[in-house]
Amino acid sequence: NGGLVNNASSNCFIVDNPEQLTSEVSPCDVSTPYQHRFRLNGSYDLPWYGLLVAGVYQDLPGPLIVANRVYTSAEINAQATGALGRPLRNATRTIDILEPFSMFGDRLRQLDLRVGKLFRVTGGRFQFNVDLYNVLNGSTPTFIRNTYTAPGAVTTTPWLQPTQVQDGRFWKFSLQCDF
Repeated sequence: NGGLVNNASSNCFIVDNPEQLTSEVSPCDVSTPYQHRFRLNGSYDLPWYGLLVAGVYQDLPGPLIVANRVYTSAEINAQATGALGRPLRNATRTIDILEPFSMFGDRLRQLDLRVGKLFRVTGGRFQFNVDLYNVLNGSTPTFIRNTYTAPGAVTTTPWLQPTQVQDGRFWKFSLQCDF
């Protein structure tokens, strides 16, 4: 199932909420860049030994990268310009310090293969399959940590650390019985 991911949003008309004002950090007019998704699949009955071969290749967009920085009321009011002169409504404010939709992780590319053998018996049939997933043994991150910490800060959760990666190569054996 191919397709694309592309849309836009505009919050430029909101004037009654100071947290959504236009700024360099959070622009009010956001357009998601075109990201293609490509999938190719097919199967073929080989003319010898009754074997079936099948495969699926997919090339998908990588995860969106954001840099969420948590600012405290004290940090914001300590600035020479832009200080509120009052405490924040909440104790902290989280701001994405990157331009929206400007960074993406590596694309996920995966190839899966199947070989099957059909056995016909009186009153039914059996199909034995061997599947090999992630033939190329990719290890692309599918989820990454988006909480940004200042350089030199002591943290156990560094920015862009993968929290989930593509499953490694593995085999699966199956048997399908039809009566």
